[in-house]
Amino acid sequence: MRILFAVSMQNSHFYPMVPLAWSMRADGHDVRVAHPPALTGPVVSSGLTSVQVGQNPVMTDEMRAKLHGRGDGDAAADPRHNMFQNLGFFRGVTELMAEDLEKVLHSWSPDLIVFDWQCYAAAILGRAGGVPTARFLFGPDFAGGVPGWREIEHRLLGDLLDRAGTDISALDGDQGIDVCPPLLQFDDARPSIPARYVPYNGAGAAERRDGADRRPRLAVTLGGTHSWVTGDLAPMQAVVTALDSVDLDIVVAVPGHSRELAPPASDRVTVKVDEPLALLIEDCDAILHHGGDGTVATSLVGGVPQIIAPSGFADFATVHSAGRVARCGAGVILDLEEGDAAIRATVEKVLADDGMRRSAAARAAVEQSRPGVVDAGRALVANIDG
Repeated sequence: MRILFAVSMQNSHFYPMVPLAWSMRADGHDVRVAHPPALTGPVVSSGLTSVQVGQNPVMTDEMRAKLHGRGDGDAAADPRHNMFQNLGFFRGVTELMAEDLEKVLHSWSPDLIVFDWQCYAAAILGRAGGVPTARFLFGPDFAGGVPGWREIEHRLLGDLLDRAGTDISALDGDQGIDVCPPLLQFDDARPSIPARYVPYNGAGAAERRDGADRRPRLAVTLGGTHSWVTGDLAPMQAVVTALDSVDLDIVVAVPGHSRELAPPASDRVTVKVDEPLALLIEDCDAILHHGGDGTVATSLVGGVPQIIAPSGFADFATVHSAGRVARCGAGVILDLEEGDAAIRATVEKVLADDGMRRSAAARAAVEQSRPGVVDAGRALVANIDG
């Protein structure tokens, strides 16, 4: 069977799909990945077949100025402002991909399209062309759980749906697969085949420190998207500065496109560029991050206590996940705007909290006991054959 995985943009949308793609390839299927040009390196290094479509989306300074907390006036004050910004951007990504993706569907004729849930071009063109589609959820299902999300999707994508001769149900896919940890998923998420979240954050080498008397180690990351969207790593620098007097080692993880924005390395601060997060946190006592889907899920599976400082430009997502992690005892929420003293106090409290470490480990055991992606992939295929 020919199976086309379709990715809208960014590593954060592609990496969670890799274990499923591997499993389906191992089952003998011809698997390819359609993606914007910027993802060619990550796709090829994952061992999968790359098919470039469209152009890379561009984040401009004008777009950044409209992000939550940066604009002024009625638009920035609208509680749905971030949803409009997010979905408006993915409307643009859809248009960038559509023409080339349609050519791929016609020339390669896949039997199944597995699309990341915001790869709207694949959802629409697959439904219009009669190709079975499967929606891939790697985080909370906003269309199912966030009031107003589906309405805004319809407003921003309605003309594209009409032009393709289909309707909003195309965005649901003919079936779905959901690897989001249940702890993070909305109660009203759309029905899907459940599967374990298997962390994949790129290729890397395991590295462990020796010595039982080492200092505590804190990982700090803003994921791969924050700096691309905002143009800065200011929250990371604020954390490093606030912890200057605390006796611990700090490992900051940054994407390659933002290495020049990273805090300077020192005897206390190690800078890791494009380091797989799942490997990095193996030797860390806690992680401080922005609350992105992949970072939260990888940290949950890794069993490391989390300090989540929700990012402003995507707070409709990060606040939800941060609350779920805090309520289960595997982490805490931190407001960076409270200043250096609050940052220091929170980090010191988490590093000293044996109960939180036990809760994080227990949560990891729950996640690791869930059904794997192998069975989920076979179920996707069986549903088509049936």
